[in-house]
Amino acid sequence: MRYTKEEISRARDLRNAGLEWRPRLGDWFVTNDGFVAFVQGNGDGLHAKLHHTWLPHWSQCRDWLRRHGFTHPEFARDDIGHIRIEFIGPQRDIVSGTGGTDLACIYEIMSKIIERKGRPPN
Repeated sequence: MRYTKEEISRARDLRNAGLEWRPRLGDWFVTNDGFVAFVQGNGDGLHAKLHHTWLPHWSQCRDWLRRHGFTHPEFARDDIGHIRIEFIGPQRDIVSGTGGTDLACIYEIMSKIIERKGRPPN
């Protein structure tokens, strides 16, 4: 599986924001030195969770977004090489992300949602 530098950077942002990961066989991750691999056995999962960054694929991201009330993405291409995706949330709020790939956009959107949930109520 190939991941762009932008996707890897945003996946690291997701981890730093507190994205929960329960490793499963076949999950992709990136090591601190940039090596991309996948969970191959039960022992790999715990080590990967503790020391590496999960690279969730599109369907895992969509499942996560649905569980948090964000459904029906809207796609718009802004400029050459940039994609914009918007999701409408459970309170009819719009969260958007832009990037070079749809996955980079989704990672950005997930980070924003995690950050919002971590804020104290207004």
